[in-house]
Amino acid sequence: MNRPEGRIIEKALAGHEAGAPAPEQAPEKPASRTGEQRLSDCIFTDDPRQRIRLGQTALANVIMVGCVMLLHAGADGSSPEHRWVWPWTIAALGGMVAVFIVIRSGLNQRFRDPSLAMFQMLYAVAVAAGGYVLAGPVRGAALPILAVILMFGMFGLSVRQVVTVAVYTAVMFGAAGVYWVRRDAGVAGVVTFEKVNFGMLLLMLMGVGILTARL
Repeated sequence: MNRPEGRIIEKALAGHEAGAPAPEQAPEKPASRTGEQRLSDCIFTDDPRQRIRLGQTALANVIMVGCVMLLHAGADGSSPEHRWVWPWTIAALGGMVAVFIVIRSGLNQRFRDPSLAMFQMLYAVAVAAGGYVLAGPVRGAALPILAVILMFGMFGLSVRQVVTVAVYTAVMFGAAGVYWVRRDAGVAGVVTFEKVNFGMLLLMLMGVGILTARL
């Protein structure tokens, strides 16, 4: 065989090898999920959006449990309002657990706002106002808790919704303050105490509203 023929054969063989299909690789086995991952999917689902919503609602439930524990620790057992502490507790925890169940079931996706943020905000404010009435002498502690509630939820709302929540909050806590002014009409300093608390509330609502509008 002369050199030109050898070169032609070599090129033909090289072209055949270049065009030959690559050997098939065995498919990779999916990574086995741990027990913690399976439990997490069972509680929070494997839908990324639903997981975020459920995580936020779970955090809200934890905060609510803390609020309930504080109220039980600080409530005056001799006050006439004390008989409403347990019904308030059932309503506070039951409502938030119900929201978690609705989101976990997927029913929330039928609503315009699948996160149910507006409902959760209004419900949490109503619960906080009820706690203000029941907490007696330690009712001022409800304001920092309310601040956490507002900061937690209002940044996901529109400006119009923020204004609605702010007005609703002012009305609810204003009514709670009026209740204490009428109940303790003969107690020195109660009017001043409620005025100061309501003023702090208004400043807090203004601050949260301005921050939300700027974001």
